[in-house]
Amino acid sequence: MRYLASAIYKLNHGDTLGGATDLGHALTRGPMSAQTHEAVGKLLLETGPLDEARHAFDTAMQLDPGRALPITSELIRLNSYLGDYAAAERGLDTLQATGVPALLRLAALLRYRLLRWTNQRVASLREETATFTARFGPNIQRLFDMMAAGPVDLVLAECEMVAMFADARPRRLQLFSIQILAEEALAEHDAPLALLAVEYACRHGLVDLTWIDRCPMFTGLRLDPRWQVARELVVAQARQLHAALRAVAPA
Repeated sequence: MRYLASAIYKLNHGDTLGGATDLGHALTRGPMSAQTHEAVGKLLLETGPLDEARHAFDTAMQLDPGRALPITSELIRLNSYLGDYAAAERGLDTLQATGVPALLRLAALLRYRLLRWTNQRVASLREETATFTARFGPNIQRLFDMMAAGPVDLVLAECEMVAMFADARPRRLQLFSIQILAEEALAEHDAPLALLAVEYACRHGLVDLTWIDRCPMFTGLRLDPRWQVARELVVAQARQLHAALRAVAPA
């Protein structure tokens, strides 16, 4: 478990290469650990391939059926990326049926994202998912406020992003919050803010190549040269992590 704990800490706090390496060691030393397979699945869900991610999640649930609910949230993301929105909705219903407050908050955010991805009308992010997004910190909240007030001044937005990445919150949470910001900006027809958010995420260690390539909201940005530069950075980082994992724990 020492390697698994180290891997999770490093992945959450920005040492993604060290985390991927430790995760490989955790897998080779504990092949019957459901939590290790689950962590591998989460990494592969971002770096790919997605069939390897699904296999890791399936293995984790076979080893410990009690992990089914936490893994459901990851399968919602996986199915959404594959365009299987019906399966994603079933997963959301499963989380909703638990009545567990933490899972209800997570389900609200995931359902909100799914509605955005499928171009359905929804309430504002602040109204719909305020309890969950409160964890994102004051800088991201101010950016949401800017969007609600009208066109965002990109200079001010960049100042908030700089401050956000300078605070002590786990890097993984920072990156997730800025991913949500990018999606919300596109929903509000603010492509320049979305592109700036993606660029900042990429410069600060984003490895979620699956999101970059499969989020349907990015269709209008993919021919932008700045987008392509940012994507190449994510490609390199994601491939490096996948190689580090598989160098220690081959598929």
